[in-house]
Amino acid sequence: MKTAEAARGKWAGILINFGLDESFLKDRHGPCPLCGGTNRFRFDNKDGNGSWICNQCGAGSGIKLLMDFKGWDFKTAAAEIDKIVGNVQVSAAIRASDPARRIKLITDRLQGCSEHVRQYLIGRNLKPCKGIKSARVEYYDDGVLQGDYDCMVLPIQNRAGAVISYHITYLQNAQKASVRSPKKMLPPSESMQGAAIRLTDIYPVIGLAEGIETALAVMETYKIPCWAASCANMMETFQPPEGVTSVLIYADNDLNFTGQKAAYVLANRLAIQGLTTGVFIPNEVGDFADTMKEASSQEQAA
Repeated sequence: MKTAEAARGKWAGILINFGLDESFLKDRHGPCPLCGGTNRFRFDNKDGNGSWICNQCGAGSGIKLLMDFKGWDFKTAAAEIDKIVGNVQVSAAIRASDPARRIKLITDRLQGCSEHVRQYLIGRNLKPCKGIKSARVEYYDDGVLQGDYDCMVLPIQNRAGAVISYHITYLQNAQKASVRSPKKMLPPSESMQGAAIRLTDIYPVIGLAEGIETALAVMETYKIPCWAASCANMMETFQPPEGVTSVLIYADNDLNFTGQKAAYVLANRLAIQGLTTGVFIPNEVGDFADTMKEASSQEQAA
């Protein structure tokens, strides 16, 4: 059976499975999971094909939304869907929420890096840093409360420094929790354009990577403060705050050139704005975290 046929009527569950928060998946205007905003996106899911429309990003089917959200090409997205589609039920109860209320709720619970989070990072050969927080957060699946978990919580901040969303990793015994989507990004309270996950304070020279683990690996290896864009779309639109004069971009090496394109689009814009910038790409397919893990494995084997 073709992927599109197998996925028909299951798109809400499929997208939630890959980390898209369920509050995006409603047939009324709200923030876009790709570019933010407040009322530019609608998930109408016509004929069960996951259709959506955004006044800024355009429109498409469920697989197009997944491709843009994850930075995957069609072949990769289809292969990942095929792995899980048999376990996804037709339709899903979508839980609506107020982004600002949820953000405040998490903010009020924030603590420093807990021992669970610290051990989770150590298990991935990563070190905690100032921007990593922890909190106990409820996990919902198809709108149904499944329990609450110790979580690694990372604030997503706009150019002015205001927290407009959170990236949450649900943990259990210092490992990713055994839930359908152990990593989620809360719906933003405003447009995500220009925003990033600030893992450190502001410095004149910072690094920027797509993924959180990549940013942490860059900091450990190159001893440079590094932030995470969280996805290719957000890397393209990143706007450094006042006080930053140079941005070193650590791009993903993607077979479809998504990561490379995002890095060079950003570098071009920042250079026009008068900032110093540079783009660094791993020699092998993957990201710098992958490259550094491989190098570490080879050293241990030697």
